Amino acid sequence: MSEYLSDAEQLDRAKQWMKQYGNLALSAVLVAMIGFFGWNYWQKTKETQNVALSAQYQGVTDAAQTVLTTPTDTGAHSQFMAKSQALIKEHPESAYALQTALLQARLAVERNDLTGAAKALQAAAASKVDDPGLIQLAQLRLARVQSAQKQNDAALATLAKVTLPAYAASVGELKGDILSQKGDRKGAQEAYAKAWEVLTAREEPRPLLQNKMEGLGMTVKEIKTPNPVKAPEGGI
Repeated sequence: MSEYLSDAEQLDRAKQWMKQYGNLALSAVLVAMIGFFGWNYWQKTKETQNVALSAQYQGVTDAAQTVLTTPTDTGAHSQFMAKSQALIKEHPESAYALQTALLQARLAVERNDLTGAAKALQAAAASKVDDPGLIQLAQLRLARVQSAQKQNDAALATLAKVTLPAYAASVGELKGDILSQKGDRKGAQEAYAKAWEVLTAREEPRPLLQNKMEGLGMTVKEIKTPNPVKAPEGGI
C-alpha cells in the first residue's frame, strides 16, 4: 500500500521503522561484515601458514638429500635432525610432521640405527593426522624394523594393525618372514601363499617373495605380467 502514501507519510513510516528496528538491522549488518572479513582474514592467514610450512618441509627434504649423497658428513646429518625436529615440534599435528618422521626413520635405517628408526616410526604411527594410508605405512615399516631387531612378537602385533588392501601383499610377505624367523614353517608358508594370491590378482610378480616361497619347498605358480601391446581386432 506504500504506493498510495504521500512522501511525508512514507518518510514518517521510515522513521518509525528505523526507530523500532534500526539498531537491530545495523547490528545484523555489522555481524555479517565482521564474519565476512574475519573469514577472509582467516583464509589468507591459513594460506600464508601453509606456504610457510611447505617451504619449511622443503628445507627438511633438501637436508635429507644432502645426507643421502654424503652419508659420512656428520654435520649434514645434524642439520637435517635440527630442521626435522623443529618442524615436528612446531607443527606436530600436520601431515608434514608425519612425513618428516617417516623421513627420519628412512635415514636412520640408512645409518643402521634401528633404535632411532623405530622411535621415529612409533611417533609417525601415533600421529593424529587423518591419513590412514600414511599411518599404516608407518606401522608396516615399524613392523619391519622390529623384525630386524628380532622383536618378532612386537612386529606381529604391529603388523596386525595394517589392514588396508593396498598393503595386503607386503603384510603377507612380512608376516611370512617373521614366522619363518620364529621357526613356524607352516605359518610362514600360509602367509606367503596369501601374499602371492594378492599379487596374482594384481598381475604383479615379486621375484624375491617367489625365492622365499621356493626356499620353503612351496610350488609357486608364475605370475605373468599383462602384455601392454594389444593386437588389433581381427588379428594381425
